[in-house]
Amino acid sequence: MKKLISSAAILTGVLMFSQVQAQEQDVEARLEAIEKKLEGTSGGNFIKAGKNKIDVTLYGQVNKAVMLADDGENDDVLFVDNDASSTRFGIKAKTKSMGNFSAGAQFEAEYQGNDSNKVSMTDTTSSGAFSKRQMKVWLKHKQAGKLTLGHGSTATDSISEIDLSGTKLAGYSKIALSGGGFAFWDNTAKDYTDKVGDVFNHLDGGRTGMVRYDSPELAGLTLSAASGEENFSDIALTYHKKLDPLEIQAGLGYAHIGQDRDADENRNRLSGSASILFNFGLNFTVAAGNAEFDDLTPTANRDDASFNYVKVGYKFKAFDMGSTAVSVDYGMFDDFAAEGDEGTVYGLQIVQKADAINTEFYLGFRNMELDRDSVTFANVDLDDIQTTMAGARFKF
Repeated sequence: MKKLISSAAILTGVLMFSQVQAQEQDVEARLEAIEKKLEGTSGGNFIKAGKNKIDVTLYGQVNKAVMLADDGENDDVLFVDNDASSTRFGIKAKTKSMGNFSAGAQFEAEYQGNDSNKVSMTDTTSSGAFSKRQMKVWLKHKQAGKLTLGHGSTATDSISEIDLSGTKLAGYSKIALSGGGFAFWDNTAKDYTDKVGDVFNHLDGGRTGMVRYDSPELAGLTLSAASGEENFSDIALTYHKKLDPLEIQAGLGYAHIGQDRDADENRNRLSGSASILFNFGLNFTVAAGNAEFDDLTPTANRDDASFNYVKVGYKFKAFDMGSTAVSVDYGMFDDFAAEGDEGTVYGLQIVQKADAINTEFYLGFRNMELDRDSVTFANVDLDDIQTTMAGARFKF
């Protein structure tokens, strides 16, 4: 009898243990299913659309840096928001499968405290404020192309900023992103003169209220055109292709800026850029542009303004944490702030990715020089401006 009771107890224990194991396995299976579902979502966001058949994505980033600046007369340390890729957040909404048709909307805003392109020796802090970047709706047909309406990128937005180096966070053709608000010190007049942002203009498009059309991609080519506020219009042709052993991206655009926007603005712009990345890491980037001025006072009979820019970089994996990208660049910007101006710039950029924490660390150095050769600015002696910016960007 005792043996029978012992056997029953052992059997009961085995059954209970089996049940516990089965429950644990069931819990583990459920957790794995949840993890897989999370991996399949954008950033693991739990967002439910107000309407059925709509996918919604929340995204954003924070990008902060410390900047050391020296204009030859003064120097300072500033804490800035890197204008190369500003702090921002946004929401994207897109219809689920509807055959050849799809529609969507995007809302994106930025908040920059101490913009790296606006701070100066006389204004080391700038009050932060929200500003719109994208507020648009779009309709797309696979064979007919995409139509966009609202506030957003024109056809030539980023046309002179194409860059496969992996170091855009630290510096690219938009020279004014680091210290655009600083002014050159005139040793003759003992005073500040034109700002970096006025001297170094890379003739890139921007964002405005507009209607835009993008053609379907054909053999890597896409044609875009837009018409926007204040009599603005532009057209661009872009190319992007991955070919063994390299990746190529290029673009060329033309923009007309109406008199409604600014009577002194350069009216007709032709600009573009191209970048090549070899699969072993070496990369080359070039950008150039030309701007015509209307014969309007005070720009009557002004020479065309132009710029040329080149960058050489290398991407490799020095650490297990993520890829490393380094580059050097050089640019010449003529006749932008005033006729006879010759602005030159050279720099060094380093970006280190930390994949596990979804963060990029960067370091960028710039030396900016302005020579003036005209009757108006005869015998002018201007100091160089140097900026060094180090920071981190976290994306979500």
